[in-house]
Amino acid sequence: MKPYIYGNRNHIHIIDIQKTVPMLNDACNFIEKIVSKGGIYYSWN
Repeated sequence: MKPYIYGNRNHIHIIDIQKTVPMLNDACNFIEKIVSKGGIYYSWN
């Protein structure tokens, strides 16, 4: 996780958007591929 942390303020990590957004896009594309082939995607919060 450390490579994606830009810094911290008041003990809260600030993520590096330039590194995080491409990985989030990859994850979304992966999920889209699974669902388009009839797979099931579950998400828990």
